[in-house]
Amino acid sequence: MGNLRNLKISLLLVVIIAISIRLINIKQPLLEAASVRQTENAQIARNFYQDGMDILYPYLVNEGGQKAYQLVEFPLIPYMGALLYFLMGGVHEFALRLISVFFFACAALFLYRLAKIFFDEEIALYAILVFSFSPVSIFLSRSFQYEMAMIFFIIATIYFFYKWVESGSGCMLIASAFCFSLAVLLKAPNLYLLAPLSFLAFRKYGLKAFLDFRLYLFLLFTFAVIFIWYRHAHNVMITFPNRYSAYYTEGLSYVINNMKYYLRHLDFYKANFNNLITYTLTPVGFTLCGLGLFLNNGKNIFKNLLYVWLLSVAVFFIMIPAQSMQGYYQIHFLPVLSIMIAKATKTLKGSDLYSKNLILSKKIVLTVFIIIISFTVCRYAYSAYMIPENFKAVVDTGKRVDGLIEKDALIIASIENGTELIYYCNRRGWPFLINPGIRPDKGKIDPYVDDSDYRDPIDYLERLRSKGADYFVSASLKNEFLGNERFSKYMFEYYKLVEKGEGYIIFDLKNRF
Repeated sequence: MGNLRNLKISLLLVVIIAISIRLINIKQPLLEAASVRQTENAQIARNFYQDGMDILYPYLVNEGGQKAYQLVEFPLIPYMGALLYFLMGGVHEFALRLISVFFFACAALFLYRLAKIFFDEEIALYAILVFSFSPVSIFLSRSFQYEMAMIFFIIATIYFFYKWVESGSGCMLIASAFCFSLAVLLKAPNLYLLAPLSFLAFRKYGLKAFLDFRLYLFLLFTFAVIFIWYRHAHNVMITFPNRYSAYYTEGLSYVINNMKYYLRHLDFYKANFNNLITYTLTPVGFTLCGLGLFLNNGKNIFKNLLYVWLLSVAVFFIMIPAQSMQGYYQIHFLPVLSIMIAKATKTLKGSDLYSKNLILSKKIVLTVFIIIISFTVCRYAYSAYMIPENFKAVVDTGKRVDGLIEKDALIIASIENGTELIYYCNRRGWPFLINPGIRPDKGKIDPYVDDSDYRDPIDYLERLRSKGADYFVSASLKNEFLGNERFSKYMFEYYKLVEKGEGYIIFDLKNRF
């Protein structure tokens, strides 16, 4: 009884510490890693708040005066952000981060309950420790992206479905269907959840599962909701095409072409492996995970669920290789691998090496282990709390634009071809790349690479000016603007300088000298 009480106290401490570290610097601008995705989501939230709460038509203002509808994901997270803006009486970015913190806490709770069912409370506690202090978890649970909400809905889907399999409760099946629908609406490849759900159903009912009408109702409801949303998204993107339309206009061919390109390149596998042993698990966690994969210490008929879950996530990665090369997508692996690591941790704790003090005392071993873990987590997670050097002028530039330039002006925003500057300027406009790359030979590039990466900057600027661009703004004065002597000389020669400050420069494009 005392040991159980200690576990509950430890769980409470873990949750408090985990949430606390995510609240550090919570008012930081959305400019750390994945800043493009964060500021796009924040822009959609602000547009909902300022221009009407129509959840069916989320849009960005990154294509000049036109609304660029963005329906790749169901806009649940930006919509929640807009609701918080209404409750708080204005745009407060820290509220957006709090949404991710909230979904982290929910995901951690359900992962604990799931691990407790399949194993025991001690393994469940270790699993929460891993899940809470993985660098990728720390980053995503305080950044404004969809991933932490997706992970919650994924874990909750499996948890509620298991509860239904065990109890036959209709409420549990409805809850699972609701969570499954949202998980797939947030990212279509989350259909991989059908694998672990099918495993649970067939291990319990066998072939009789085919005769259970409740499963057909589950599938009918979830796929109806999924079909309605993605059909709507397809129609909107066909009617109002923009650079986000490839998912819908090309459909399956888009997926196949990306798979053909990435899966035959060794860099795809190198990048994913490197992300796994650093930002996802850290070297220590990766080592323990290798041990946990071969431990079969689960209880009841569902002990193999972890392996089915793990393989289904691997299929998810293969389906979206371009996206999965971005390290934060490995959050999909983290819940199941956290349990694997927890199994290994409990096994090592019970081994003679630790329990019988064969080499060092328990206190020394535990202290050294905590120090190593703390160091590795800090090593890979610190960037979540830092704005990169090349983005430090973005917020100040946005404030100057907001104070100097009329609200309806169209701007060309230069900061590594991203949308961050457009968002912080609170203007419509176009992202712009001053220093384009050298276009590789045909067939050696991503089939859906953005051609703007290879345009001549002067020609492209004049093309955007002909579309109505009123001002040019750069938030990288030294590295990008002055770093391209040809382009900067052209701007000073032909356009009026509005203001030049520390780290930024603004030109009026309305009248050419």
